[in-house]
Amino acid sequence: MNTRIIFVIAFIAIFLGIASLSGVFSPPKPEPVVNVQKPVEPKVSFWVAKQTILPGQEVLDNEFEQQVMFISQAQKLHVNRDQPIRFETAMVARTRIEAGQVVVASDFSTPDSADYIALITPPGKVAYPIMVNTEDLNVMSVHPNNLMDVMLLSSPGGNVNEQQSSLNGLHDLSVSLLFKSVKVLSVNKNKEADKNSSVLVALNQDQVAKLIIARRIGQIYIYHTSIHDPATSKPFRDVMVKDVLPTYSSVRELRGASVTQKADNQGMSR
Repeated sequence: MNTRIIFVIAFIAIFLGIASLSGVFSPPKPEPVVNVQKPVEPKVSFWVAKQTILPGQEVLDNEFEQQVMFISQAQKLHVNRDQPIRFETAMVARTRIEAGQVVVASDFSTPDSADYIALITPPGKVAYPIMVNTEDLNVMSVHPNNLMDVMLLSSPGGNVNEQQSSLNGLHDLSVSLLFKSVKVLSVNKNKEADKNSSVLVALNQDQVAKLIIARRIGQIYIYHTSIHDPATSKPFRDVMVKDVLPTYSSVRELRGASVTQKADNQGMSR
């Protein structure tokens, strides 16, 4: 009987020892705490107009405001991604843009765009080229949207274009103002400075007709339109050779008189 009791006690002791070693009676180890970070919402960048801009109107970067906001907020403005815009010189609006409107790059046209000339040509005008001296363009720094006056060098005594190398042989050279404040649409400079370049300007039909004739009989020059006070500015008058060389007319009269006198002497001898 005692042997059985001792055996049972020994068995229980062995069982408890094994159980304690195996961790049956140990408290469960706490699970490690995992820090779950919420995903960061991306942001997008876009531009908003500060004021109303008309089609064909030149735009500047200070007329727009760049905004950055979370994409969930930007989607309410129909913006799903960044809308970068590179503002360039002489860039114009393709369509009417209202103040507060979100704009994208396709809302604008640059000088190398196919629709640029049509956008910047004023209503009722057409684009027409004027050939001018390349060196003059370089000095005057002519660019699109500049306003230029157009001058004609001509002579009633002959075609200036046919006698470019001998203008001294022409009488009564004069400079006339053809057009005032015509808008430059584009400039195509010739790489060779001694050759003419093309300046595309906006003209109405009457001006085009006059320019076609002027190109046939004289030489065309352009220069930047000056800003004058209407109250003090004087209207342009044609400039003659005698305005530059006062003795020119008297020399011509002397020549005419000598010719007349010679003809009279010949008549008397007969």
